[in-house]
Amino acid sequence: MWALNRQQFRARSGRSHREVMKRFLRRFKVYHAIGDRLRAFEKSLKESIDPFLLGRIIPRMPRYGRLAPEYQGKMKSLYTQYKSEVSAEDMAISSELSVFPLFFCHAVRPTTILDLGSGLSSAVFRAYASAIVPAPMIWSIDDSPIWLEKTRSFLDVNRLPFGNLLTWESFINLKSDDRPEGFDLVLHDLGNMECRREALQRVLRFVNKRGFLVLDDMQFPGYAGYVTSLLREQNFRYYSLKKLTLDSFGRYAILVHC
Repeated sequence: MWALNRQQFRARSGRSHREVMKRFLRRFKVYHAIGDRLRAFEKSLKESIDPFLLGRIIPRMPRYGRLAPEYQGKMKSLYTQYKSEVSAEDMAISSELSVFPLFFCHAVRPTTILDLGSGLSSAVFRAYASAIVPAPMIWSIDDSPIWLEKTRSFLDVNRLPFGNLLTWESFINLKSDDRPEGFDLVLHDLGNMECRREALQRVLRFVNKRGFLVLDDMQFPGYAGYVTSLLREQNFRYYSLKKLTLDSFGRYAILVHC
């Protein structure tokens, strides 16, 4: 009764089925474009206001703009040496990202730090620990034994402590009595993007209650979409650090508050 063939439909509507579909697709594209613009606006707004919102949980946050150049100066020689002797600039964490964990450590004073993805970040954390009393406990983990050895050598040359350097496999197989149950600060920059994604669920369990997690390389839409969906599902708050950590390669990070 309700079915109309093409001739009946055209007779009643005055338009062919193809014309109706074209009109529908045009409307769909318009609505889709509006949705994209709204999502882009929401994302841009979050990137702008999140550094200010962080001031509620990190009291020193309003001073970041003044303190960042000081911390960058402290890390400049290590950063330059690392780029020239160990790793290409686009493989190491950025100068911008090396500043934020150093600022965070001075502001929050974490007692346990998990450095996932050894390298320049290991030197940043251990340089900080060498200047603080009491020094935090730091674990640096890598999925590559070869890269872990490069990190060990770089730390040794710079007279920085290199204890608790382990492969990812060795670390996750440790008994709970042999490592901290949780960490106050975790930097997750482990391996390639596939490795990082696969490890994220487990990494979240390594963060102490009220601890913090830094996730880099949020410029990749696929990875960023997975990360933000997972964080929302598990009711974790996260803050964009794009305004603070964006580098010349388009990389930037977020901060998760667990």
